Amino acid sequence: MFWYLVLAHLIADYPLQPTWMVNNKTRWTVLAMHVLIHYAVSLIVVGSARSTIWPHLLVLALLHLVIDIGKITLNKLRPKWVIMPYIVDQFLHFVTMGLFIVWIDNQFGEQFLALQPFWLILIIGYLLVTYVWYINERILSYNNSAYREEVVNQVWIRMITRATLLTAMLFLLGWLSPVSLSAALFVNLPYISSKYRFRILVTDLFVSIGGMLFIISTL
Repeated sequence: MFWYLVLAHLIADYPLQPTWMVNNKTRWTVLAMHVLIHYAVSLIVVGSARSTIWPHLLVLALLHLVIDIGKITLNKLRPKWVIMPYIVDQFLHFVTMGLFIVWIDNQFGEQFLALQPFWLILIIGYLLVTYVWYINERILSYNNSAYREEVVNQVWIRMITRATLLTAMLFLLGWLSPVSLSAALFVNLPYISSKYRFRILVTDLFVSIGGMLFIISTL
């Protein structure tokens, strides 16, 4: 069950939370839209279980709202505090998901939506090495404006490259078919022309390895 919630969170908090939404979450309408997206994605991801746990997912969405309000308030008071509030925000979201699982287990038993299908872990792995890492790297490089600008400028090519590296590793370990690898090889590596070529090469390599280790250790 936990990984279903993780997938829903990653989808709603990253690709479905564009920059304009992040910049306007001080407005209640935008914040409410963000929380509703979280709730809707959670309902979709849990599948048929939604008919049973939709009230529980609503509580989880409201807790997400409370955490985001806290982060927004802190950003207003300390606008230059960027990295630590982001880390704490994500930590609290995962803590609430863990508590949610305990709540569900106590009510419905540990086997409720307990299966972790291959596709679920695979999607999470690819999300982690692509869009999630892009946002993390952009925030973690907040104090290095030149590097952060390059991260933004190379967003898509580096996401594709990391996905390609992950695909190649999974193929070599026998987790994916040759078709997956051949489709992923058509990518133009971004490292040759980059001012930070060594840094981004090492970063993307380690992120891809991390994604691979997550997938093979979770399944």
